[in-house]
Amino acid sequence: MNYPLIKVCGMRDAQNIRKVATLGVNLIGLIFYPKSPRYVESISLDAGIIPDYSSLKSLTPKPLSLTPKPLSKGEGSESLTPDPLPEGEGRNMLDKQLKAEETKGETRNKQPVSAQLKSTQSKAPFNKVTTPLSLGEGQGGEAAIPKFVGVFVDDMPQNIVTAVYNYHLSYVQLHGDESPVMIDNLRRTLVPDIAPQIKIIKAISVSSAEDLKRCEQYEGHVDLFLFDTKCKGYGGSGQKYDWSVLEAYTGQTPFLLSGGIGPDDIDRLRDFHHPQCVGIDLNSKFETAPGMKDAEMLKKFINSLNKPHPQPLSNSLTPLPLSEGEGSDMPDKQ
Repeated sequence: MNYPLIKVCGMRDAQNIRKVATLGVNLIGLIFYPKSPRYVESISLDAGIIPDYSSLKSLTPKPLSLTPKPLSKGEGSESLTPDPLPEGEGRNMLDKQLKAEETKGETRNKQPVSAQLKSTQSKAPFNKVTTPLSLGEGQGGEAAIPKFVGVFVDDMPQNIVTAVYNYHLSYVQLHGDESPVMIDNLRRTLVPDIAPQIKIIKAISVSSAEDLKRCEQYEGHVDLFLFDTKCKGYGGSGQKYDWSVLEAYTGQTPFLLSGGIGPDDIDRLRDFHHPQCVGIDLNSKFETAPGMKDAEMLKKFINSLNKPHPQPLSNSLTPLPLSEGEGSDMPDKQ
């Protein structure tokens, strides 16, 4: 079958993202789960409010540094510091929640969120991660820029909202036990003030048809499901599962197919068919190290997946009837 959406998850190096973005992928996943080896770091404000742009934007594949380096001209040097959240429901909600946590003694940072964001404007310039990973002319241009997906696991809503704003996320992928009520509240906070076009993906861990029953509670609350292999962690395990169990999924929400998809799965993907499957999720099987993707391997895989699948030749030996005027009267004349 055809897969309109190709998502490459677990990325954080700018140079690597630029290479992958030119391959025709649609979505790039940034993981904001601290226990993941592909975690996108945040500057140590404890509450995870200010993103560490150096980790995502380092232009060399060296160990991540908390000290951001200014980019050279033509490689995003026009970039700016993160903008403060706009006035409205979103920013007010963040300050109210943080203030409530301060009252309870649960927060480790006493400065209001809006003030924290504003304070970054005096720091060294950062390259804003947006429509922008500044691919630049000759490297794919705007048409090649995929949309960003932020991956979270049972995170605080204010952290998700801030990441959506600062990283210009188009999708939020929830990989934990988030409830439909939490998802609805999150969407109301983001729309329309902060991210009016935001889409929400709910990951469902699958090992049997029984696991698909979890989807029922999320119908009408999320835009996409992602069916991944059930494992001890939260995705990125590289483990496969039997996709035939997805025949039991009869919901109306489209889904992304995941679960240890690698370069050897071309035929398996071509043979898979489900009316609600709209794309695939790629991660660890295409890595040279956690968070670093092999762009050449991805290119070969995507090109092979997009090649027309040759139809088998018919084994029938039954001759086709001749049309009128093509010798059909020859036996009578003979």
